Amino acid sequence: MHQAYCPLRKGFVTLILLFITNIICPAGTVTFSNFNSKLEIQSDGTPINSGFVSVGTTDATEFTDRQSVYQSFIQFGNATTISGASAFNLDGYFSGAANGDGSIDQFNGKNIFLLGGDGINLTTSESIFLINTGKTFKPDAPLFAETVDLSDGTILVGELSGQPVANDSLGAIQVEAFTTLTLHDNNPVLYFDFEGDSGTTVKDKSP
Repeated sequence: MHQAYCPLRKGFVTLILLFITNIICPAGTVTFSNFNSKLEIQSDGTPINSGFVSVGTTDATEFTDRQSVYQSFIQFGNATTISGASAFNLDGYFSGAANGDGSIDQFNGKNIFLLGGDGINLTTSESIFLINTGKTFKPDAPLFAETVDLSDGTILVGELSGQPVANDSLGAIQVEAFTTLTLHDNNPVLYFDFEGDSGTTVKDKSP
């Protein structure tokens, strides 16, 4: 527990560096982390030491079963790992930067959502959190760059509750279990990845 304070400070510095570095890349960037809010991601009061967090958008209003989230969520760029190297292997923490084209119809003007779970991806997660940050995807002008955290917007799935474990943490968000885990088919979930001059490519991330 006494080791958490210093890495959290380093994590905030790393977040700033990620933001500065990525805004000069030839693509829109959403930097996402919980080092600023210092809210841990927990499951039943225990910080998660694996799992994923991604950014994207969705028009869905039903999030109780995995199928509905699986079919509706459009991921922007790459996800990151909870308690991964980019978060100094701190349980309950994450840090990532997703690159993509915010001007395409699937994203432009749409709200940015934070989606995370206790599995390596959505299809292996039994519990998730979902936050509508209230911030929006935009086209490059000249370059789109945004930063989101757990304290932004509205929690749609999950709950702000529990006691933080790390010394410097200020609170916690508990992931919420799906009421239905079954995936009825293997329809692809799409994400959009900016690939330089080639533009945006639609890729299949089916299980």
